[in-house]
Amino acid sequence: LRYLRESLEMLIELGDDELLHMYPVPEDIGNPIIYQHKGYRYTFRWLRQIRMLSVFRKYLKGSLGERPICMDIGSGWGLFSYLIAQEIPQSTNVLVDFPEMIMLAHYFIKMSFPEARIATYVDLCHTDSIDRELLQGYDFVLLPHFMFDKIKANSTDVIINFQSFAEMPRTWFNFYVDSDVFKTTRSLLLLNRFVSSPEIEPTYGNDLNVLDYSLHDFDVRHFDVFPLFQYVYEGWNRFF
Repeated sequence: LRYLRESLEMLIELGDDELLHMYPVPEDIGNPIIYQHKGYRYTFRWLRQIRMLSVFRKYLKGSLGERPICMDIGSGWGLFSYLIAQEIPQSTNVLVDFPEMIMLAHYFIKMSFPEARIATYVDLCHTDSIDRELLQGYDFVLLPHFMFDKIKANSTDVIINFQSFAEMPRTWFNFYVDSDVFKTTRSLLLLNRFVSSPEIEPTYGNDLNVLDYSLHDFDVRHFDVFPLFQYVYEGWNRFF
């Protein structure tokens, strides 16, 4: 509860509470557990998405045009793609994740945007390559991770990854960041650890750090510590 309350206070201090009012957490899909505080209804995951949407608006949206192709690697069930689609209705959003997450994303996106043109595995499995022209024929493209290498260079305007790059074995990390589509994308929006496995408390069993992300190939518009991840909270029980 303290985590939820303090995270909201940080979001308000940053001036992102207007976005939280503009985009309330979707309550009617999937039955999420909603926390209510000071007139706001939210989850911690939703606060994180709202903060990243604020960064997206300030530093990227204006340079993407009206029909950008936005790819979220490790998309989960599509919360951030949902927000981009609300912000830029003519965008194409490509969601890349494990098949079981793509199934959940299909349900969430279809319920959120009943009229959307959605490409699924069935539509793409016999396609040898996926290029920009193909992607622009859809509003959402749901791509299992094992089809990622079909995506051609210069197919995206922005590649998004929140946390999962830092959690991967180096082999899979390299698979993504060394791909043609990653190297040729116009922009990156990343939220990851500076060091994946600190010596004090090894976490993910890899040796990845911020220098592995090839950021020197891009003009950096924003670089900061994510405010909602400033603290580690420990659970405590009064009686046990």
